[in-house]
Amino acid sequence: MKREELIQAFVEKKLGKEEKSEFDRLFETDPEFRKEVAFHKDLKTAFSTMERERLKTKLQQFESELKAPKQKTYAVWLAAACILVIVGVGLMTFFNKNSAPSQLYADYFEPYKNVVAPITRGETNETTKKATFVAYEKKEYEKAAKGFRALFENTEESYYLLYQANALMANNQIKEAVPLLEKHLAFDDKFADKSRWYLALAYLKTKEVEKVEKLLRKIVEENAYKTKEAKEILAQLN
Repeated sequence: MKREELIQAFVEKKLGKEEKSEFDRLFETDPEFRKEVAFHKDLKTAFSTMERERLKTKLQQFESELKAPKQKTYAVWLAAACILVIVGVGLMTFFNKNSAPSQLYADYFEPYKNVVAPITRGETNETTKKATFVAYEKKEYEKAAKGFRALFENTEESYYLLYQANALMANNQIKEAVPLLEKHLAFDDKFADKSRWYLALAYLKTKEVEKVEKLLRKIVEENAYKTKEAKEILAQLN
C-alpha cells in the first residue's frame, strides 16, 4: 500500500493488521512520513477551528509551503483540502470525529471481559460473586457495580475495583470510575495494567489529555496491555 493510501486508511480507521504494522513502522522511523501525517492533522485542525474564509487563507499558506517537487504527497492532501472546502460541513464532521477525545473513547472503550468467574451454563450454585458477574455479562451494569462494590468491601480482593469501574464506565459514570481505577493501580496486582488502560480511556472521556498521554506512553514503553491501541490513540492526539 502506498504511503498516501496508508494515511487515508488511517484516517478512515480501515487499516488492516499488516497495514497498521507498516504505518507504525513508518511513523516511528520516517521523518517525512510523520510530516505528512502532521500535515493532515494541521488540515483537520483548520477545519475544526476556522470559518471557511479563514480556511481559504490557511490553504494558501499550505500551497506556498508545498513548492518543492519532492513533496508531491503533500500536494495530494492539498487537493483533498480543496475538495473538502466545496463539500462542506458533512466532511468537516468526519475529520473532527477522528481526534475528539470523546469520540476516541467511544471508539476504544469496551468493558473488560470476565476472566475471574466464567459463567457455565447449567450452574445452580448461586453466589454473590457469580450473580454479580452474571449481571455484568448481561450488561446490567448498575446492578453489577453495586455487587462489585460489596464484594470488594467484604473480601478486599483488589480486582473487584477494576470490574466495578468498568461497570460504571459502561453505565456512563466516568467520574465515579476514575478514583476506583486510581485506587486499583495502587495495589499493583496482576490486573494493574488493565486499570492503566481503562484509566487512560476515562481521562479521554473527561478530556484530560495530558493525563491520557502520560498513561498511554507508559503502556507503550512497557509493551503492556493494549499497546497497539495506545499507539493508535497517541498518533491521533499528537
